[in-house]
Amino acid sequence: MRKREIGEITTAPPALLLMLREFASGAKWEDVRKRIKAIVPDLKQQSFGFESQNVSRSEPPNPNSFDVHLHGALDLLSGNGCVELECRVAAAERLARSIGLIADQVWLTDHLSTEVMGIGRPTNAAIERLMQHAVALAPLLPLIEARIIRFRSPWIAACEGCNQ
Repeated sequence: MRKREIGEITTAPPALLLMLREFASGAKWEDVRKRIKAIVPDLKQQSFGFESQNVSRSEPPNPNSFDVHLHGALDLLSGNGCVELECRVAAAERLARSIGLIADQVWLTDHLSTEVMGIGRPTNAAIERLMQHAVALAPLLPLIEARIIRFRSPWIAACEGCNQ
């Protein structure tokens, strides 16, 4: 299988993919933070588009597929596990070695795009939180590229009848 370019991966948050590409370039942490800070308006737009697609995307369930939806401490972006970066990276590595090998698809809730869209003035602290999310998810990149790990919106689309 051909390795996908980061821009070709449509099942992961664009902000995550961009940050992972920045880190892969070998740039220093401070330089990555400056670059991300400069493009926050674009990241917000891309995140909004990704969220909009994910809310309305409805893939028919495959009865032969073993799909795992991660929640709680297993959901690496929820904040329910340890928030220390080393622990989050270790959790991602364990997830890749276990659930990532047995499941056909692993679904993470896309709290990253929601966080990007909610950034007001892009402070260093806000950008650093985003960067830490990317570092924590970096061990999962091969599974993201293979479209085994996918991201779903935390929002649930409802039809007019359900809204009433």
